[in-house]
Amino acid sequence: MILVILIPLSLTLPRYGFNKIIEKPQLIQILLNMTLLINILLLSRRKSKDRNLKYCFIWFLVGTVLQLNGMEGVVGLTAVFIKIAAYYGFYHYFYRRTYIAWESKMKEAEKLKTSLKQSYDEEVKKQLFYMELQQERLVSAAHTDGMTQAYNKNTIIAILEELISIGKKPISLAMVDIDHFKKINDYHGHIVGDNCIKEIVNIIQRNIRKADYIGRYGGDEFIVILPEANINEAKNVAEEICKKISSCSKPNVTVSIGISSYPQDGKTAVEIISKADEGLYRSKRKGRNIVSHPTLF
Repeated sequence: MILVILIPLSLTLPRYGFNKIIEKPQLIQILLNMTLLINILLLSRRKSKDRNLKYCFIWFLVGTVLQLNGMEGVVGLTAVFIKIAAYYGFYHYFYRRTYIAWESKMKEAEKLKTSLKQSYDEEVKKQLFYMELQQERLVSAAHTDGMTQAYNKNTIIAILEELISIGKKPISLAMVDIDHFKKINDYHGHIVGDNCIKEIVNIIQRNIRKADYIGRYGGDEFIVILPEANINEAKNVAEEICKKISSCSKPNVTVSIGISSYPQDGKTAVEIISKADEGLYRSKRKGRNIVSHPTLF
């Protein structure tokens, strides 16, 4: 709008002999102020927040008009003060409208950024937690028996192989089998049979050390690994397990146990398990609810 008004004026005024007007800076200031004031009045008729800006232009226009009468005396001094007040008004208006508003928006943006970062961090932590939890569940599912939470067959064998490979001596192994378990399922039902298996695992866990391992080898067969326990120590632990199960289990059941020891009974996990299995069947033949070794007792 300013260019649209000033360009025609600059072209037409010299033709009509108004060069002297153009040469006076005060008159140019008056034209500029009037142009800007008209634009503000037209563009912000319904905006009360621009009222101060209108007053600034009016005071600046008044100061410029007074300067036309000269820069000396009271009138010139008044004109200077009026224009200074107008300049201060401009500064105050644009400072509040631009810098303070910009600063306020920057603070809001920073708060929003902080809030988004916190939300993002919380969401990331939550997702990582769920991923770790899911990973733990998958790892647990891969290594443990779903019903008893004891180690599964593959894992308990891998543990025995690892203990042998690192040179742990001695290592004793007990193979535990529930006596007449089929009769329990046939007479009481499979739910009672499952609960019986869980209870026996709990009894075994309460009667072994923290350093020992228990795994479910088959349906009603379990392997207990006793690191750094010789055959006599393993026999004492197995006999205590037999005693506790026969007196505490509900429904009342008994177990037969076969034991073996590394390295006396074998050099590999398969050999140790095979010897313990022989001891187990020896216990079955001797009447059950007993602990046996393939050759020693």
